[in-house]
Amino acid sequence: MELGSGATFTNLNLNVEVNNEEWGHVEVDEGCGNATLTAVADNDCSDFWRWSDGDTNNPRVINFSSDTYLTAIFTDPVFDTTIHATIAQGETYFLNGHELSQSGVYSANVLSEAGCEIYLTLVLDVIATDNIGADYSSLSQTSLELLSLKPNPTKGLIEFGQRIDKVAVIDISGKRIESFLDANQINISHLPAGVYHLELQCGDETVVRKIVKE
Repeated sequence: MELGSGATFTNLNLNVEVNNEEWGHVEVDEGCGNATLTAVADNDCSDFWRWSDGDTNNPRVINFSSDTYLTAIFTDPVFDTTIHATIAQGETYFLNGHELSQSGVYSANVLSEAGCEIYLTLVLDVIATDNIGADYSSLSQTSLELLSLKPNPTKGLIEFGQRIDKVAVIDISGKRIESFLDANQINISHLPAGVYHLELQCGDETVVRKIVKE
């Protein structure tokens, strides 16, 4: 059962609360003279931290010898993430509503697709040209292949030069609106016409390309 306020076992009181009901709840499994407490996070952004008596076990077993009063403490952490991105000269990278066009290190608080707060550090590299086959001597073969996509503009279907671990579609406000995993092509025909960025991740390398949806 889920416990929100309190229960009585063999004339002893067990009272379990949570520090924030939006972050999680506690489930109780009754035993013989004991109870197993399990703190359960209610969303992708919260985590169980500890019980109010300092115990971090979860689940934990309470043996009844006296009245017990506990609070399950959940946290809503800010996640730290660093990404490395490459764009071609003349293109821009949208970060939290801002257009970036120069190499540098940038930071911002953004929301993940699950709505979790992320402190994002962006290491942005701007290469000299957008012409595939030009001087890309500073780029790895993986980045060269990530730069290859067609057609652009597109009516929906986009093919890549290799299979991509993860593709994130970013609108002009910088919001990640869709993602694809393990894909050599994607279809964005359902999206409104406009300019988007594709964040292409393959292993430890990330390249960002601007795409026009007709």
